[in-house]
Amino acid sequence: MKHLIKYYSLLLSAILLAHVITDYIELEEIIAQTEKEGLIVDFAFNGWIVLISFIIIAFYELYQKNSFIKLLIRIFLTLALIGLFLSQYIPIDNFDSGVENTIVFSAFIAMILLFALGLKKINFVDNLSKTCGKMKRTKKRVITITSKLFLGIILLSLPALLLA
Repeated sequence: MKHLIKYYSLLLSAILLAHVITDYIELEEIIAQTEKEGLIVDFAFNGWIVLISFIIIAFYELYQKNSFIKLLIRIFLTLALIGLFLSQYIPIDNFDSGVENTIVFSAFIAMILLFALGLKKINFVDNLSKTCGKMKRTKKRVITITSKLFLGIILLSLPALLLA
């Protein structure tokens, strides 16, 4: 149970992987059927982009130290997964596109923050702060700032999800 809670976001990613594979198989069957009928239809499948974005956010959640931020990211991922599954049944125009765009945007921000954490890990930020004369900054302060930035971006993107 301990490992299930620790890797909860990766478990959600595995569930989304199974969903994306089944959606892709269904799409291939639809494409084959339309080609048999001689129709020309252009299909766009965004499932792989959403899956990769979801996994990026899950990895950011794994690298997070703050348990409150981890909890908020897990809630965000759970709601996004539920939104992806139930988007067919929610009577809002382009709801699935809104959910997908929110996930991709959040993953972009998570990639930037993971890059910042990577720079912090190789002491780039420490060396930069020493050269600027700010030797009292700690690693915890920089990580807290990035966590608050990610939380702010998620909160700013929620209205876009609701309006989509």
